[in-house]
Amino acid sequence: MLEVKHLTFHPLENGEEISIIEDISFTVEEGGMLVITGPNGGGKSTLVKLLMGMEKPTAGKIYYKNTNGTAASARTAPLCCEAISGTNACRHQKNGTISCSS
Repeated sequence: MLEVKHLTFHPLENGEEISIIEDISFTVEEGGMLVITGPNGGGKSTLVKLLMGMEKPTAGKIYYKNTNGTAASARTAPLCCEAISGTNACRHQKNGTISCSS
């Protein structure tokens, strides 16, 4: 199960805080699926980066299998990969991104 509670992300841009993700919550049960759609710049990729631990949320919690993954890092990315793609075969790219393979 993947559970996101009150997730918020307000990074600094040119010294000013901007709101990208504001207080979102959802649960995806094991074997379930969630589809996120939206316009360019709507925060979809940022949400995935938060789930993968590539960005740190301003507020809120991310739980995977009842474990707090909010402070996720490269070592916890395979758990998020498994939640997102059904596999834990993650590859750490030279540009700092993490990709999942099935």
